[in-house]
Amino acid sequence: VHTFQLVNIYIAAAIFQNFLFVDAGQKSFGQGVILGLGAYVTAIFFGLHDYPFALAALIGLGAATAGGLLFAFPALRVQYFHLGFVTLSAAIVFPQLLMSLDRWTNGINGISVSMPGLHRELFLGLSPLTIMVAVYPMIALAVHYMIRRSKLGRQMRVAALSPEAARTLGIKPGVMRFIAFVIAAIGTGICGILYLPTVSFVSPQGFNVELSFVFFFAVVVGGRGQMLGPIIGMWIVFILPNIALAQFVEYRLLIYGLLTLATVMLFPDGIVGSIERWRVRRGITGRGEQAFRVDAFLEDLSGGRESEPSDEIAVEVRGGTKKFGEVVAVDNVDLKVRKGEIRGLIGANGSGKTSLLNVLSGLSRLNAGSFIIDGRDASRMAADRIADMGIGRTFQTPRIFPQFSLWDNLRIGIDAREGPGSADIARLAAALEAEFGEDSAELLSHGQRRLVEVMRTVLKEAKIVFFD
Repeated sequence: VHTFQLVNIYIAAAIFQNFLFVDAGQKSFGQGVILGLGAYVTAIFFGLHDYPFALAALIGLGAATAGGLLFAFPALRVQYFHLGFVTLSAAIVFPQLLMSLDRWTNGINGISVSMPGLHRELFLGLSPLTIMVAVYPMIALAVHYMIRRSKLGRQMRVAALSPEAARTLGIKPGVMRFIAFVIAAIGTGICGILYLPTVSFVSPQGFNVELSFVFFFAVVVGGRGQMLGPIIGMWIVFILPNIALAQFVEYRLLIYGLLTLATVMLFPDGIVGSIERWRVRRGITGRGEQAFRVDAFLEDLSGGRESEPSDEIAVEVRGGTKKFGEVVAVDNVDLKVRKGEIRGLIGANGSGKTSLLNVLSGLSRLNAGSFIIDGRDASRMAADRIADMGIGRTFQTPRIFPQFSLWDNLRIGIDAREGPGSADIARLAAALEAEFGEDSAELLSHGQRRLVEVMRTVLKEAKIVFFD
């Protein structure tokens, strides 16, 4: 029973590791620290200072959340495995910190607690603790699923996969990473609170760097991004070395590494991930050139009528200059585009067309000059603020996300919209969802992918669109 409870707690922690790793794109090797903070701080206030368990648990959850915030701040500046090294250092230092603060943590001796009420059998041999640790992984899985299906989840994944596309859709990648760390810290902190009555003892040796590796390896072995991946991965990574191969327990770190290496070699996407990819590939069907045709959907849009340009200026560039080192990409450009006007930029490869659009989108800054969008000086605005002014942007290489369905690739535009949409666009969105709701974006041709990006700006109802 004890092993079952502990595995379930670790599965829940691995689910939040999976969310952080894949949905938010954050390579954290320090989730064992977050679990340890929840467990240890709860033990300090409950076991050493006789606080009520509920209050001690709230304090422990607050400590775990604070630890998540400490991880979130570096994520605003560093990314990928650079962030992994920062969190790994925290995982290495954490046990030493617990021992050095022996005045509060009881040092190497640890803290014992007794909670007979949670171990008392209720029915069918089940105790309140057994029920809680059985239900919590299900709750964690449900939370992950709901976030993934939500607007916030889509924006997190876009920010993780393409930060520049996210910014042109009004998404702040740093904010998305920050929120992800807080969510993962709260979820993992609850795992730490459950760990305390399960083991009835905490010590620095229980929260060494190995614990963080277990969570990370479970995600990789099970399948990154797969909802069931952490469950399968944890049973393989934790049960196999610690139960089935208990006589070799001193070599468990080596076993973790060998299991992960073998899985990566045999199942590049993890066990569940490889099976799912094989299943999806068998089920993917394409429509050839008919895969994404929208002509019929656009005929009823009232905004499709021809109109003459007005005298109002939509975009104005004054003496715009952009340099990359000594290379001048945009050289003292003056440009005016009126509302309702279509203006094309013609030039050879490398002449600075994309560089100018990147400046106007806020993805880079002018070295000299300024530009005005819809009457406002946007020269120093961030890309997400410019996007929120009703600006749409497409890219030379279309930002299409194969992890999403075709409809979700389009719905990103609706997510980026400021305020309610028009009735015409609402009808268009409903028709597109009905037609493409179950389609995959993987088989789209390059031209169709570009059209998806264009339709994204239509669903956003962008007032000004920069086509690259």
